[in-house]
Parts: sequence; C-alpha cells; structure tokens
Amino acid sequence: MSMYRFTLIVAGADVQTDAAQEALFEAGCADATFGVSAGVHYAAFDREAPSFSEALRSAISAVETAVAGA
Repeated sequence: MSMYRFTLIVAGADVQTDAAQEALFEAGCADATFGVSAGVHYAAFDREAPSFSEALRSAISAVETAVAGA
C-alpha cells in the first residue's frame, strides 16, 4: 500500500470540539490533523491505502460518520 497526503475542507461542522475530536479518532482519523485557518475547518491526512481514491473515500466517509453535519 502507498501513503497519500491530502487535505479535506470540512464544512458544516466544528471539528475542534473535544467531542468531535474524540469521535473522529474513534472513526479512524488518527492519521489526520484537524485545524482551522481563516475560519475554515480542515483535516490534513497522511493515509495509507491501495489507491488515492480509496484513501480519499475512506477519509471522507470517516469524517462524515464521526461529525454530524460535516
């Protein structure tokens, strides 16, 4: 498997709350750093997967599952 580095823009939810951070970790986002820049929430991933599309799909799914409204 290869390692893929990418950043998701997270709209519609605050990923900086303690509850969101815990839920994101539980959903499999231990390979991501979450932050806010100029009011925009983001998730920077270093994800291992068979392909870039699989890495991206799994990251999006994990974020959307973990944080309501994301």
